[in-house]
Amino acid sequence: MDSETVQRPWGTYTTLGQWSNEITLKVLKVNPRSRTSLQKHEHRDEEWICLSGRAKVTIGKRNFVLRVGKKAFIPRRRLHRVASIEGTEVLEVSYGRFDENDVVRVEDDYGRAR
Repeated sequence: MDSETVQRPWGTYTTLGQWSNEITLKVLKVNPRSRTSLQKHEHRDEEWICLSGRAKVTIGKRNFVLRVGKKAFIPRRRLHRVASIEGTEVLEVSYGRFDENDVVRVEDDYGRAR
């Protein structure tokens, strides 16, 4: 899989690679004062590692700030969101069957929630 960058209303993500359809690496670049949808996945867990900036992270009922070098684990079916405080890059490691359509958006600033 070649890397591919995809535009989203909140920034971009670049897929770096996929191994055995069980591990997928992506870099999320979230624009300042933007955030992803509040969402969950049925078929994959995720781990986020902050590469730059600071991010406000929501996982379930927990809210906290993720700083450079720190990580957060998101179990499948758990609501989650990342919001950029100052422009943020996050390495996303997905574990399990990866499919971009495996997303249930509960809340979205850009009208994409179901």
